[in-house]
Amino acid sequence: MRHNSLTTIINYLLIILSLFWSMIFLIYSDTLTWKGFKLVTQSNWLGIFSTWTGLVTLTFFIIKSIQKKQLLPYHSQLKKSILQYVHTHHILFGVTTFITTLAHGIYFLIHSSEKEGKLITGWIGFGLLILLVFAGFLMLYRMKRRNVQRIHRWLGILFTLVVFLHAGGWQITFLLVTTIVFIVILSMQKIKAYYQ
Repeated sequence: MRHNSLTTIINYLLIILSLFWSMIFLIYSDTLTWKGFKLVTQSNWLGIFSTWTGLVTLTFFIIKSIQKKQLLPYHSQLKKSILQYVHTHHILFGVTTFITTLAHGIYFLIHSSEKEGKLITGWIGFGLLILLVFAGFLMLYRMKRRNVQRIHRWLGILFTLVVFLHAGGWQITFLLVTTIVFIVILSMQKIKAYYQ
């Protein structure tokens, strides 16, 4: 299935933006501004973009899991279409997450942060992301698919938790709301199965 053009354009723009700012961070490593732009602000924006593309990737995984287990009733053609979209865009958003996270980390590698906790969770998150991407590549080449898929899934969940610890604040609230909604959906499914 081909990528949705708007989704592809947004992801490619984020990748180009990430590569551009990475180059600026490296070339102007001795300064905190470039042409009136605060470099830390640009790095933080890249961090926000990587968080959201990571969340979208995880959401695609959750939707795919729900659909495969037939927890939500959809017409079979619609279900097939959703699963194809989710699979195709999961990889694209995963690549975008990796590149934007790398660009975000380059700035803080050059200009160490005063907040040691954020630096530590950032490094842990980046290490998990590298392992996540590696497991994703193994899955693309069908190597021990079932075991690698399980590892990829758990790495994704751990990465998401570390990102929330790293970012903090409103994103933790979002995680709690998402978890509650997910539990409500599963509960509704169990109730429905009980009465059938």
